[in-house]
Amino acid sequence: MTKCFDTDVSTHEAVNAFHYIISEASQSMHFPVFLSLIRSGLVPNIKFEARSGPPRAHVPNPDLVKDYDLIIDAILPGDPVAAQHAMQTHLERYRNLFRGTRR
Repeated sequence: MTKCFDTDVSTHEAVNAFHYIISEASQSMHFPVFLSLIRSGLVPNIKFEARSGPPRAHVPNPDLVKDYDLIIDAILPGDPVAAQHAMQTHLERYRNLFRGTRR
């Protein structure tokens, strides 16, 4: 995702792939199913926004991209404490975005 972000390429597909890989790694039977049900709303797809003219440019949130990097950096070496902390930080940030607050 960082590569997409740094080169102004849409992170849409990378974000969806990231979430799916995390869901499978969780070894939960329910998380991948849940994710497949909410996938269309997980990352707003600007191509389907109702408006006239060309779709607006996708601008990924740099804080969310940083969150993903921290999660990956914790998972790869097998640090469950850091992974849990990074995931909680990410979920809190995303919840605040939905509620309209920034943190």
